[in-house]
Parts: sequence; structure tokens; C-alpha cells
Amino acid sequence: MDVDALVRLWSDTYGPPRPPRPPTDLEVFAAEANRRFGVELPADYRRFLTLTDGGQYDHALFYGAGPDDCALDRADDLHTGSVLPIGSSGNVDGYVLRPDGRAETVNFFGLTEVYESFPSFTALLAAVLAGRTGKGGADR
Repeated sequence: MDVDALVRLWSDTYGPPRPPRPPTDLEVFAAEANRRFGVELPADYRRFLTLTDGGQYDHALFYGAGPDDCALDRADDLHTGSVLPIGSSGNVDGYVLRPDGRAETVNFFGLTEVYESFPSFTALLAAVLAGRTGKGGADR
């Protein structure tokens, strides 16, 4: 599934996520993510942010580019170093983007402890929506 289909699935199964921010907000966010973390937003994550500014899906929360749960603010709060936090499981699992484009599920209290690595944001989003992410067996 592509990001568009996954966002439709999110809307159909759990209710609509937050509406997207204006394109100028996305560009400011992308430039700041690159400056601070060396992360070029992958095309699929950019597409996600043109469809929604994140939101809650079951226990999972995806941060957006706008003032409500902004990923950049979360990075400041969590002192994430060179990874961009893009969401959380509602537990100790965090979702991050690495400078090399990988999306990962990590321990928010030890960002170097990687639980799962995905080749793309789309693969991570698909796993979250299917309930297949997280450290604990109940989440897989």
C-alpha cells in the first residue's frame, strides 16, 4: 500500500487524522529537519504530511509539522540528537527517521536501542496500522 491508501485506511478504521498544514509550513518544517538533524524528508513522509498533520491511531501518535505535537518540539523535549522523532506507540516505543532514510521503532529512553528497522516511512506506517510494531509480543 502507498501512503495515500494507508491514510484512507486510518480514516476508515479509526477516524480521520488531523488535517494537513499549509504547504509553507511543510517547507519550513522540512528545512528545519534538514538543518537540525541532517534528515531530508523522504518523499513518502512528505506525502503523508501533505495529507495529514499526524494524529492518534489507536495508542500510536504521529507527530506533524504544525504546532499540535510538532516533531521538532518533541526532538527538543527528548534530546534526540541526530534522529527526527515522528511518533510514538503510546508506551516506550518511539518512531524515528534516520538521516539515511530508514524509519525505526526505538526505545524513547535509549534511542540507540532499535526494536525494528523499516526501509521506508510507508513500511513503518503500514506496520503501525496493522498493529505489528513495538517491543512487546502483544504489539506484534
